[in-house]
Amino acid sequence: MNQTYAGCSMYHVYLSILLAYKNKRDGNKSLLVIIEDRTIGITDYVEPIKNLGVFHDVVCIKGY
Repeated sequence: MNQTYAGCSMYHVYLSILLAYKNKRDGNKSLLVIIEDRTIGITDYVEPIKNLGVFHDVVCIKGY
């Protein structure tokens, strides 16, 4: 089953990465949605997270 994760803090992103590794190992896809209003500078991590290769896509949105 494919999974979508949404988070607005580094803790949420960290947990999403851990779960995405498990999903990838199981042959599933993961999508990460980062809500950028709550944590200053969280968008700086989008490209490094994409380069991990565990998410099908990483999307940033404004607004909670």
